[in-house]
Amino acid sequence: MKFTACTLFAALGLTFPAVASDWDTWSVGIVGGYVLQQQRDILGNGVDLDGAYVGVRVGKWFVQDGFVRGADAIAAIGGAYRQYTDGSLSGVRKDLASLAVRGKIGTLMGNGLAYAAIGPKVVASHSKFTWDSPPYFVSSDRVLGATWATAAVGIEYKVSPNFGLVGEIEISTRLFTPADVSLTSYAATAGLNWYLD
Repeated sequence: MKFTACTLFAALGLTFPAVASDWDTWSVGIVGGYVLQQQRDILGNGVDLDGAYVGVRVGKWFVQDGFVRGADAIAAIGGAYRQYTDGSLSGVRKDLASLAVRGKIGTLMGNGLAYAAIGPKVVASHSKFTWDSPPYFVSSDRVLGATWATAAVGIEYKVSPNFGLVGEIEISTRLFTPADVSLTSYAATAGLNWYLD
């Protein structure tokens, strides 16, 4: 007997109501989620940032002989945020916007589709700090751009032929950082996709 994801779900007693659906088409959608970002030095010291984000997504699945592959792009605003004050040093760091482009592979299971995605993400962030320790005063206010490598796993479920609910978890690491510094983020995302006829 050929083993598939549907076989596994049936063995667990899980069923998918029949919904006539065509995955092999373009879709657009909205997404929202929450991110935790960790910055660490070589000794494990560092800071945590967190925050919410919302965005839009456009993508395409390709289905051939049961093999599913695809691609999408997600543009979002918001993200990790932290405001801090430490003696004479104060500042704020927050993500402004991001754009991710990903390749995806998946497996069909009734009205559901489980998938994995990888790709680069470009994030624009605002960094501002002030160091006021008389007679010295230093201030910086700038917008920074950074490239991250992302990997995610998720599941989408068709609630009708044209609409699908999405849940996803993602881990990302920032590229081109100093050798003794690492930046990693963890995100949970939910969304709604509209599949075009």
